[in-house]
Amino acid sequence: MWPFSKKPPEIRADTNPETGQIVSSDDLLTALISREAVTKQMAMQIPTARACVDLIAGTISTLPIRLYHRTKDGKPEEVTDDPRVFLVNNDTLDTLTSVQFWRAMLDDYFFGRGGYAYIHRSGLQVMSLHYVREESVSIHKNADPIFKSYAILVDGSQYEPYSFFKILRRTDDGMSGKPIYETNPLLLQLAYAQLKYEDNLVRKGGNKRGFLKSSHRLTDQAMAALKAAFRRLYANEENVVVLNEGLDFKESSNTSVEMQLNENKRTNAGEICRIFGVPESVFSGNPTEEDRKTFIRTCVSVMTDIECSLDRDLLLESEKQSYYWAFDTRELTRGDTKERYEAYKIGLEKNFLQIDEVRQMEDLEPIGFNWLTVGLDAVLINPETGEVYTPNTNAAQQLNDLETGAQLPESRAAGDNVLVVGPPGSGKTTWVESIRKPDEIVIDLDRMRQAVLPGSGEHDTGHDADSAIPVLLAMRGAALNAVGEGRSPSRAYIITGSSRRDEIQDFAKRSGAEVHVMDTTLEECLARIDADQTRTEEAKALHAELARKWFENWQKGGEEG
Repeated sequence: MWPFSKKPPEIRADTNPETGQIVSSDDLLTALISREAVTKQMAMQIPTARACVDLIAGTISTLPIRLYHRTKDGKPEEVTDDPRVFLVNNDTLDTLTSVQFWRAMLDDYFFGRGGYAYIHRSGLQVMSLHYVREESVSIHKNADPIFKSYAILVDGSQYEPYSFFKILRRTDDGMSGKPIYETNPLLLQLAYAQLKYEDNLVRKGGNKRGFLKSSHRLTDQAMAALKAAFRRLYANEENVVVLNEGLDFKESSNTSVEMQLNENKRTNAGEICRIFGVPESVFSGNPTEEDRKTFIRTCVSVMTDIECSLDRDLLLESEKQSYYWAFDTRELTRGDTKERYEAYKIGLEKNFLQIDEVRQMEDLEPIGFNWLTVGLDAVLINPETGEVYTPNTNAAQQLNDLETGAQLPESRAAGDNVLVVGPPGSGKTTWVESIRKPDEIVIDLDRMRQAVLPGSGEHDTGHDADSAIPVLLAMRGAALNAVGEGRSPSRAYIITGSSRRDEIQDFAKRSGAEVHVMDTTLEECLARIDADQTRTEEAKALHAELARKWFENWQKGGEEG
């Protein structure tokens, strides 16, 4: 009854005839201004966030975890027979494999309030690990901000904290962590809004908004039919609308937000990668070496968090001082084949790697070669016993018995003597002159021959030189004894071309000298002899033959003269 009769509802173009609700004409604007709080399920639907977590979790879940025991002298020893090692690397003895276990834990680490796994124990023995969805876990904690304590509730059942293995992201209480969508809410809200807008756009078949223009007034019946037709078009139920004569559709222009949608998506994807610590180039397929290192650092930071949690939850109190868990990151940092082989080469040349150690790192069977390669001029020192061993002379001494230890000749104090051994052309004289000080003496048969045979050259051969040999040998013997008795106030260099080990050891003992064998090859010796203009052709032939015999005898062990 007027005026109390009810006014019929107004039917507009953007009204849903079934529900009577107004349908927004700008889905993107609605999505952006809605400020809907992002949940775990929403965050996991954002492609870039999902890809970053999958990449990090996929990388970490395939790396082996080692258990080490630190001995009394501080050396780490790997523990391989502990059942806990099998649980974290192979089979949790639950429904999940170890790889599935770590992927699920890391999903909750980033997208939830932490990864939780129940530790099934029998006495002190860990029997199995059971992943628990973080949605099923709640924390009951006390009100004391200093002396904190808490209990873990799983579907109403209460457990002590030590019954669970926990990895918590950005925790400030050690009970629960903060998911990525709480620490970065605005960015993930925007990314999800864009995703939701695209979903609405697809549901409408991608049709644009616009206006209908009519040259004459439409009846209510015609207008209702036209609205229904466009409604079916935007609902993706039909793909065509027939406009009668006098009707014209005008498409509305894109908003600035719509025009920048793709650019904003790329920008937001880059920002999401940045909050996860994953370079964008890792997904595009062209990462640089620095990008690869950045991703490794991201994985290492997460693995460090896991290692600390393993030490806290999977070690007994009596083990925490000497046992620790650590990821084996060699697979992550080993690089490509060329980089690895170049690194192995350095390790082998510098003698801190053995052949079998390299083969083990390459997952190859050992060949039983446990030796390190050293040069003929090497001096080996045992830091524990103080023993000094010279391989080329098979001589061993105690470090405490030497005045200056096993230092190089050029760094010895005055008074320490050096016996220089090598074939003709090995550069003995040249080497001595390069390090000798003006007041240091040289004992050399060639120089002695020049002294007793005036006018002879350094490399002369012949009857006169041969006739002086007995005198020269006597002179050299006296000189060796003199420097060995300390009669020379300065260092002495004794040069010999002998290849007999017993004779060399006798010279070294009599003169109190350390042996230095030239590391020149036979080919280098022959080339130097041939290029030496001070040698006659006869001397070159003789010295080349002597060099060959020297190397032949040295390789046999230096038993012949």
